Amino acid sequence: MSFSLRCVALGEPLADAWLADPRAKIVCCVRHGEAAHQVRAEEMKARGIVCRCDEPGGDRTQCPYLDPALIDAPLTERGRAQAHATVLPRHVSLVLTAPTLRTLETAAIVAGGARIVAVEALRSRVSAHRHTQRLQASELGARFSQVDFAGVPENDTLWNGETESRAVLDARLEDFLRTLMARPEREVAIVTHFTILLTLFSLPTEGFVVGANLGRERALFDTSQSAHAVALRGPVGVSEVRTIVVAATL
Repeated sequence: MSFSLRCVALGEPLADAWLADPRAKIVCCVRHGEAAHQVRAEEMKARGIVCRCDEPGGDRTQCPYLDPALIDAPLTERGRAQAHATVLPRHVSLVLTAPTLRTLETAAIVAGGARIVAVEALRSRVSAHRHTQRLQASELGARFSQVDFAGVPENDTLWNGETESRAVLDARLEDFLRTLMARPEREVAIVTHFTILLTLFSLPTEGFVVGANLGRERALFDTSQSAHAVALRGPVGVSEVRTIVVAATL
């Protein structure tokens, strides 16, 4: 697989040149604020208990993320404050968000007057961890009436208790990016999860997320032409906004 989209940071000279093409897009990538599962993990870490689910023979009985109470973990009060402090640059007309409580809360806060559409493909990489599950679409829709859930299945068909492979994760995000580039909106925000942003920006050979996808030579967002390539490839912080210009050609 060799699919990728060329991107550079907004404000670079190359970005200005690409924006002369009306098919290019400005994409603001937003990670949600602090959520309940992250607080639980920090509390357990202080007691010497950490997740070892992905280690061969790892003990899963004490993993902090396996508690059913963490299903579709929401933002904490601190996370909501972080979202209120998040500012989307320029004139975003569309916010695409994962249909989970913490991303929906973030999107509803940062969107301003922009249209909000829930997109299943922006879900976190699913695993046995219960915070990677989501509530039914109808329940989420009742809580977030301003969000368009038309394309979201009622039930969570992604979560089955197994870890999603890097190849499958790449494939669903590739489909999402093709759809994104076909949309008419010029400036778009994406509100999503840590694992999704790693998959989009980080080089497959760096082994993040579920290990390297050996069939791919570059990240889905190819930052190699950017003067800020190293920074763009790095992990996205909590509530961080990373704004890029994406070339029109696939």
